[in-house]
Amino acid sequence: MSILPTKIMKIQKSAKSIVAAFIWSIVHKIYHKLPIQAQKIIKKTYLTLYIRLFARLSRFWNSLEKKGGQPRQDAKTPYRFRGKVYIVSPSPYDVTGQQFYLGGAERYLLELARIIRRMGYEVEVYQPALGNWFRHFYEIPVYGLNTGGLMEALNVVFHRRVHPPDLTIYLAFWLAAPQCFQPSIGISHGIYWDGPGFHDTVVQLHNTIEKIRKPLKNLTCVVSVDTNTINWVRTVDFSLATKFIYIPNFVDTETFRPRPASFPKDNGTIVILYPRRFYTPRGFHLIQEIIPLILAKYPHVTFLLAGQPHTEKEKEAVEALVRAYSGRVRWQEFPFERMHEAYWMADITVIPSIFAEGTSLSCLEAMACGNAVVATYVGGLTDLIIHGYNGLLVAPTPEALQEALECLIEDEGLRRTLSIRAHETAQSFSLSRWQREWEKLLRRFLPVQLS
Repeated sequence: MSILPTKIMKIQKSAKSIVAAFIWSIVHKIYHKLPIQAQKIIKKTYLTLYIRLFARLSRFWNSLEKKGGQPRQDAKTPYRFRGKVYIVSPSPYDVTGQQFYLGGAERYLLELARIIRRMGYEVEVYQPALGNWFRHFYEIPVYGLNTGGLMEALNVVFHRRVHPPDLTIYLAFWLAAPQCFQPSIGISHGIYWDGPGFHDTVVQLHNTIEKIRKPLKNLTCVVSVDTNTINWVRTVDFSLATKFIYIPNFVDTETFRPRPASFPKDNGTIVILYPRRFYTPRGFHLIQEIIPLILAKYPHVTFLLAGQPHTEKEKEAVEALVRAYSGRVRWQEFPFERMHEAYWMADITVIPSIFAEGTSLSCLEAMACGNAVVATYVGGLTDLIIHGYNGLLVAPTPEALQEALECLIEDEGLRRTLSIRAHETAQSFSLSRWQREWEKLLRRFLPVQLS
């Protein structure tokens, strides 16, 4: 008799989640249409009010725990959950838990969790949410913690809600402040503060540096996917740089390999692939600008856009390109397990990042599949591409990208040479190498689990 009420409760809960997601999407659209200054004011006010409310609730919970004799669940609590590793992450879901992302960070999360589980430890992921919810991302349990939808509140809420495990990994190192469980590992996926808004004034620059230093000081050690970040930290705080371990990103060279002869491809057409999320840091606006120019000049060229739009604005822009150049501009989203097919469809891959870039997984995948690569000399891309040897490195401008693409379109010999060398280079960034280096690091904190 109890089954029916349970089903009704599940339906009600699901309906609430859908309604919350719908309302959040409307608010999100309105918010992003406001001027930048207005966005900053609204965000700051909302964050302040939410943190104050959460502080009051925390004091209330603490008083109840003292009365009931229960231990406080904060970063200072000696009790630990044995056999567990927590990963604090900005994703893989949006704050409503209704949409999951398929970017490089999510792929990194998935592979890292698999290593930890093979070592005999349970993995739990915690991310910001609107309300509390639970999901599975592939085989990984994901807990959405109610932060009012704010990334900035995740650190406070997480450390208040859970006991420390054997190890806490902060998938984005900046999530390790103001509180941080020990032992801990933070991950830097590249310098994100090289974009606009982080250093427009001396005061802003100083604040940015301090915001970066605080979590780095808290962490036991920091994994950096590129050398660019480590070198920057060394110029700001030499002692902090000694915490860093360089483990560049990876590519599964068994899956991402040159296109097999059995895979259908029109050799009379040159396909240019953009395999990134559609938003400013990844240079989407640059691609948007040069597509019409390239297509007008070369009738045998097409573009494949393989990614997710960041907001409704980018979605509308992609749809407009597809309509305007029917058959010559395609938009297709690929799940992880089929992403290699996007590279097999292509001859040239363009990685036009303008800031916040590490050793791009997309760049490595394109290289492993034997695409000729055009990349900007931003962030960790310079750890992967040697200009003129295994790809072309150019300035993050539409003019430079257009010139490089036209060079490869017109020079088949250069395309072939760069393709061969790119494939050879990618073998040094294999998934198996990355797994060995991560397991070696994890063994410093996680003893062998006896079955």
